Amino acid sequence: MHFSLATITALLTFVAAAPAQKGFVHAPIKKHNLTEVQSKIPNFASSGPITAELYNEVNAYQVEFSLGGQQISASIDTGSEILWVWNSDSDACQVDQQDCQQEGTYTPSQSSTGEDTGVPFNINYGKGHASGYLYKDTAVIGGATAPSFKFGVDTGDISSGGFSMVFGIGVNSDAESSISAQLQKSGAISRNLYGMSFSEAKYAGTNVDNSEITFGAINTGRFEGSLKTIPRVQTSGLQHFSVQASAKMGDRELFEDDIVILDSGTTMTYFKSEYYPTFLDGLQDAGVSLQNYPGGWQGYPCSQNGDIHFTYSFSGKEIEVSGHDLAIPANMISANVDSSVCYMGVGDGGDMNLFGDTFLRAIYSVYDLERDEVSIAQAAHGKPDNYLVITGDVPN
Repeated sequence: MHFSLATITALLTFVAAAPAQKGFVHAPIKKHNLTEVQSKIPNFASSGPITAELYNEVNAYQVEFSLGGQQISASIDTGSEILWVWNSDSDACQVDQQDCQQEGTYTPSQSSTGEDTGVPFNINYGKGHASGYLYKDTAVIGGATAPSFKFGVDTGDISSGGFSMVFGIGVNSDAESSISAQLQKSGAISRNLYGMSFSEAKYAGTNVDNSEITFGAINTGRFEGSLKTIPRVQTSGLQHFSVQASAKMGDRELFEDDIVILDSGTTMTYFKSEYYPTFLDGLQDAGVSLQNYPGGWQGYPCSQNGDIHFTYSFSGKEIEVSGHDLAIPANMISANVDSSVCYMGVGDGGDMNLFGDTFLRAIYSVYDLERDEVSIAQAAHGKPDNYLVITGDVPN
């Protein structure tokens, strides 16, 4: 589920999907800014490719789509099962009409293709919830159409978990509410999978952010070497993209063969409490000293990003992560903090290892919902895009 919900302050300008190109369709995203970022941990809830660019909001990547012809932008989340959106008549939109106008909403009466299933939905978070009724309507993303796509419409207030709507693309047993499954059913893609690429940290949130999600295909221009396919680990309770991994920080072993959750709906990287002190020791080894800043943030000089190094191993596939990946520019969160300060994008995760955007930007990842697998490789930047339609195995 999605947990990091924040106030959006910049105006979103919707743009029409680009004309279809050979082999894939592409939809651009416009810029957002945020005034704050909240931790996700306390809220953890009990034929051709389709490409949509993502926009990093510091705490969320936004994707643009339409439901019944109504334009909407929502936070794309590999840790959530379904899409839910605000009803234009919701209590939240009556309180904050500007945000609803910026992000878009769904008005059932304005769609000639919508259907109220009469089935309620309720997503409980550690703080708040999202609730309402499930609808079916025509969804369009990246220029591709998915008829009879099922999603939640929330009529509640902002206390129901925050403002930001959530586009869940995670593990989902209900094909009707899985956008990739519906794109496959419509014939738009051959395989129920998608690849995700995030821009370099220094470009996140700028007009040159080229983050993207590609349904039914991978972009070989976004990774170095080859992909490594690993099975998703089944866990008790809610299902996530959980995989087995080991981690080192410099010469220190953080953990070995433990489960980590890959979650695009989380801003930061979180280590289990038992591993977090070793992470702090690793920072000391690198000569990095964290200072406390308003809002509970811990900062350090951005000039030290090159001194921070992690090596992760996924079934023998090594991934390098540096301080440049982990850093969050402090002035993107706190206007009165000098631009030379970076906030540390790593936190104490309690009883879980939750790997969000500050890890995911270091990798190219493919989520295969048909075969219950994840493929990863070291991210590449500056190479030309090369889209490869997947009809069988993900190439390794």
